[in-house]
Amino acid sequence: MTKLQLIGLDGMYILILLTFLTINLSANAIARENLYIVGSSTIFPFSRDVASFFDKNDIFPEPVIESSGSGDGINLFCKGIGVEFPDIAAASRKITKQEIENCEKNNVNSFTELKIGFDGIAFVTSGDMAGKKLTLNNIWRALSPFGGANNQRNVNLPQVWSEIDENLPEKEIKILLPPPTSGTRDSLIELAMKKGCIFQGASAAERCKEIREDRAVIEGTEDDSALAKYLKEDNDVVGVVGYSYLTTYQSSISAIGINKIFPLPVTIQNRTYPLSRPLFLYAKNKHVEIIPGMEEFLFEFISDAALGEQGYLIDKGLVPLIIDEFEAEFDKFTTELYRK
Repeated sequence: MTKLQLIGLDGMYILILLTFLTINLSANAIARENLYIVGSSTIFPFSRDVASFFDKNDIFPEPVIESSGSGDGINLFCKGIGVEFPDIAAASRKITKQEIENCEKNNVNSFTELKIGFDGIAFVTSGDMAGKKLTLNNIWRALSPFGGANNQRNVNLPQVWSEIDENLPEKEIKILLPPPTSGTRDSLIELAMKKGCIFQGASAAERCKEIREDRAVIEGTEDDSALAKYLKEDNDVVGVVGYSYLTTYQSSISAIGINKIFPLPVTIQNRTYPLSRPLFLYAKNKHVEIIPGMEEFLFEFISDAALGEQGYLIDKGLVPLIIDEFEAEFDKFTTELYRK
């Protein structure tokens, strides 16, 4: 009698079940060979270029990248650890305390922040507002439900730019905003609305960040092609975009100055441009060892080939950190990435 026969029917069932579980677990362990990245539509073109470098050089499988907006991307990133969840979240603003708490609730308690460079929120148009200058208060008045008579809610709100400043054209106010899930929208609230707001005191925070809901504001999407269509079809529309978008479409759109300063690499990098902001990647430390190419992708993002003077990301509009800041960021990143 063979050893297998001695097992009997019940034993055979257990043997088959154990074999199935072993195969199934092995399959899950290698269920995903592609790096999975979600988040900011501003960073999306940069991530796509780094991914193309991987694919072109046949180093690792090309990463899967979803342009979902910073808020939705971080939310998905924080849902858990494992191959069914994203490895990296791209964000055009810093992760919030509440988002960190949400991560920790799902055991996403070990991740590394990498500041990859700078961007500037640009107000762009193809019409008469091109080359004009707005103050932060002008922006607040144009976008706020309190920007009209006596700063009462929705009372005689300005309908044309010249009602805000006589030096601006008598053109209808039409501002195309990124969606509420966008990090650009969050940064606009923090850098422009709150700083340009006239209210002060305990009640100021909520009132200062409110956006009017009439036809002066057009709610956009994460789709850059839709934005391009709006700007092409209506010269009165002013779009709120990342600086890299401006560099991509500079032949057909122009920037509006903010506090007399225009978005340029030097003004964004030295923060004299009022709407300058850092860009981030958030990487799960526990995924580094199980997802092929994750470590290499992150280091390629901040390599000299990508971010040097002739770097391929610089050509696309990513503004690099100054050298001292970059070195400090690099040292911090390489220390924290391998912390479990």
